[in-house]
Amino acid sequence: MKHFMKSITKQKLAALGALALSATLSAQAASHDLPTKSFRMAYIVDEAHGRKVAFGNYRAAIEKITAGNQKNSDAFSGHVNLCVAYAKTKEIKKARAACDAAVAYMKKRESQLSGSKNKRNPELRALRSDLSIALSNRGVLLATIGDTELAKKDFIAAMGFRTRYSKIAAANLDWLEETAVADA
Repeated sequence: MKHFMKSITKQKLAALGALALSATLSAQAASHDLPTKSFRMAYIVDEAHGRKVAFGNYRAAIEKITAGNQKNSDAFSGHVNLCVAYAKTKEIKKARAACDAAVAYMKKRESQLSGSKNKRNPELRALRSDLSIALSNRGVLLATIGDTELAKKDFIAAMGFRTRYSKIAAANLDWLEETAVADA
């Protein structure tokens, strides 16, 4: 039950983080031609130095998270927040590794619980919400480095969990498709 409540808190805070970080990794644009929409990434505010990410202190967040003193319970939060921080500092290889680690961590946890026949299992639902966030973040990173096909797959997979965070992935997919049409 403790993990379930912690996951619920993480989800609420991740949503807040996604709203606060509205212009993450949008394509370069001239100042007179700024997009009204952009990709959105989510981060965990109250864990793994998420407040530093929220306030744009990406270097400090990276240093604290990678210092090696994170609790195991913060592993997912750390990966998510590193994904965003590295993406914002344009350290793409490290961002990709952190995004992949967040997805892998949640997929492993989900597979451990997937034997549950109860689709309303609160812990499984919480994990799928977290996985939705991780997939959407990775999709944003992939889209910005030009791997639109893999980005679409991540956005669609995130939407497939039908969580309230799937809306972030849906908006990201819409933006990807809009920019692809504009570039054509």
